[in-house]
Amino acid sequence: MFGKKKADDIRAFLGKGSSFQGNLTFHGSIRIDGNVSGNITGDGLLVIGEGARIEADIDAPSVRISGTVLGSIEAHESVHMTATGSLRGDIRTAVFVCEAGGFFTGHCQMQQDDDSPSDNS
Repeated sequence: MFGKKKADDIRAFLGKGSSFQGNLTFHGSIRIDGNVSGNITGDGLLVIGEGARIEADIDAPSVRISGTVLGSIEAHESVHMTATGSLRGDIRTAVFVCEAGGFFTGHCQMQQDDDSPSDNS
């Protein structure tokens, strides 16, 4: 679903029972199963595991949500919410998938990377 990124490409992991407060910047793909408060910025896939609680604005190409997110998401590739995922905040992305059972409240703006109008003349 997320192109080249696979689960075994995960470079960092914040486990259950762990917490982080502040600005989190990552390269590659990471998985969070703990709690994060602040801002998250990265250049790869962000996996938010079941049971995770994120109170942050997120800026990453692709985000997969199985836990709880309170904050806005800017993901120029995709946002995928699983059946256990919950998001209260705004989304700006090219592709948004919400599985049955997933919860979303907020605004969603879908756009491509090149959001300029096409010239059909």
